[in-house]
Amino acid sequence: MRLKFDREIMKWFDSFFENRVDMFNIDNFLCSLQDFETNLDSRKVIVLQKENSNYWKLEFSLPDNYVVKLKKNVHPIFGQYIFDEISIYSDDIVYDKINSYIMKIINNIIEIKYDLFNSRYLIDYREEFIDICNKMVIGERNLLIEDVYMIANTNSDLDFLNYANTFKLNLSFNPDKGEDLIDSILDLRRSIIVRD
Repeated sequence: MRLKFDREIMKWFDSFFENRVDMFNIDNFLCSLQDFETNLDSRKVIVLQKENSNYWKLEFSLPDNYVVKLKKNVHPIFGQYIFDEISIYSDDIVYDKINSYIMKIINNIIEIKYDLFNSRYLIDYREEFIDICNKMVIGERNLLIEDVYMIANTNSDLDFLNYANTFKLNLSFNPDKGEDLIDSILDLRRSIIVRD
């Protein structure tokens, strides 16, 4: 089963510029556009999470010059993009980055197999992921796969981020309710991941 990030969600991110807002909710999701500044750079961070759920939170940043280009493309009176090809939705580079990181993370945590006998999909942790988890220390950065690091904030809250800190996926779960990381991934799958 091949999966991918739902590209239609990218249209939501264009609402920040077309509607001139920094936060909105749509279809039970919260979206926000936040400033992120360091001594080295300044950028905008888009945050997407499911309302009334703590299973996952997606964050990715856009450089300020990219944001300026998007803002200049918005018609001053009608509030829509002048050129459709200058948008987050139509930007293959932004989409490929988000999709690539999400799929790398999921594919390196779990494996999905089809059980012919029972006619259903089975999900289990990859052995390599279990090995990494067995060696983890809370607060330490651990390499999951090329350019994707994993940090355990607690035993039930994990951050996955790229080296440049321009992408972050937080996955969390409640072990008191019998949940584990697969519950977070399943909620992410139902929310923003579609079949390819």
